[in-house]
Amino acid sequence: MKDMVHNDQQVIEVLWSDGLLEEAVANLVEEASVDHPQWIGYNIMDVNVAVVEAGKKLGYYPLKDEQTLCISKFVEGNDVFCVLPTGFGKTACFACLPLVFDLLHSRGSEEKSILIVISPLTALIKNHVETLRKKSLDVGYLDADSTIEVKSHVLKGKYSIVLLSPEMLLGKWRSLFMNKVYQRRLIGLAIDEAHCVVKWGLTFRECFARIGEVRSLMDASVHILALTATASTSLREKVSHLLGMNTPFLIVQSPDKINIRYTVLKIGSYDVFFKHLLNDLRRMCTLLPRVIIFCKHKADCAKLYTYFRCSMGDEFTDPSGTSQFLPDHRLVDMFFLGTEAKIKEAIISNFTRPSRLRIVISTVSFGMGLDCQDVCLIILVGPPSDVEMYVQEIGRGGRDGIPSYAILLSTSKLLQHCSEAMMTYTNNTSICRRELLFSQFDMFCKASCNMGCNCCDICIRSCTFHNCKSNLQEHYSFIPLFFGLS
Repeated sequence: MKDMVHNDQQVIEVLWSDGLLEEAVANLVEEASVDHPQWIGYNIMDVNVAVVEAGKKLGYYPLKDEQTLCISKFVEGNDVFCVLPTGFGKTACFACLPLVFDLLHSRGSEEKSILIVISPLTALIKNHVETLRKKSLDVGYLDADSTIEVKSHVLKGKYSIVLLSPEMLLGKWRSLFMNKVYQRRLIGLAIDEAHCVVKWGLTFRECFARIGEVRSLMDASVHILALTATASTSLREKVSHLLGMNTPFLIVQSPDKINIRYTVLKIGSYDVFFKHLLNDLRRMCTLLPRVIIFCKHKADCAKLYTYFRCSMGDEFTDPSGTSQFLPDHRLVDMFFLGTEAKIKEAIISNFTRPSRLRIVISTVSFGMGLDCQDVCLIILVGPPSDVEMYVQEIGRGGRDGIPSYAILLSTSKLLQHCSEAMMTYTNNTSICRRELLFSQFDMFCKASCNMGCNCCDICIRSCTFHNCKSNLQEHYSFIPLFFGLS
């Protein structure tokens, strides 16, 4: 090994470059056993007071009942599985936890509680970090580009929340669980977008399905929090099993969002459909409510992006004629796995704040967990593989409660790799789409189907009101054409 260096950062750098980080972390473990904190047995009133105080301090007050229940049950010593709709505020559930524990234990800044959060996408992790730091939380994240300083801070427990991917967790950073700081101060492991444990872990990201391996490295007093917007009973059981959760406390709300209207269009040519949206974009420019277009393959994303770029010419940017190489001036952009990191960050930044960007063409990865406001239209170019993924994608519209539309474009060719339930939904011509879709999930209220023309293209046919109007028709001129509104 190289000559010993006394500066902490230099020591970490030397060890990292020599591939000896795991050994270094292991050496931090005390020879005597570490006394693990006993979280169970808090006075319920004390827990409630701490939850309210944390919510106020972090700007989440008043917390919703489900958020309060999630935090309280976790603090009381339970694994918790939370299924709450997109835009509900699941981030608050894990963001408040370290502070609640600190308040209950009267911990100072040098002994603060630590929560590890697993998240599926680097872009989402960075968005979480930016959001939580604005709330004055000490948050750090680990990826391939993390600096020596960040790695050192993580090892020393200077962050109350540490975000990373499952690949990072199961790689070199698995050794964190041998670190005496984490053995003493780790309060839990939170899995953001927990449906990915099954949906991705059993297909192309094996590490998601292996997160449960670290359960054996944590003390029994350290619990797991799983968060997602969509999980049927069977999916919850699979996720819980893979994560090693112990009879988790369930908090479930239907993913049905009554502000979204649904329609399915069987079309022969996408050009005919998107010509209408193209004309609306030209007419409205930066005043057009935002649109997310989901494609099943990145080649389809590129083809559609090229269609808009070539058709609009100088109008593709604002002001008109500005260089198309400046992402902050584009009206349309695309987002998929191969998109350059800086472009991804620009798209996320522009779509989560007031900006020129109106339309994002993407694979399923975009919008997951992001607070995208003013998204009034979700278009799916072909049905996704199953109804849970469909609900995930359409749920990225109408997050702020405003009236929105979900349009599924379908051809017989695109139905080839779909689940039976997704095929049934797509081919349906007689049953309310909302009922057919959300009756497959818990807590669905059939009363939400009695909205006539505000429900779906099937219900519009039986609507007894004449001259139904949509407040979005002035923006999207094709809404009456494709929804049957007069």
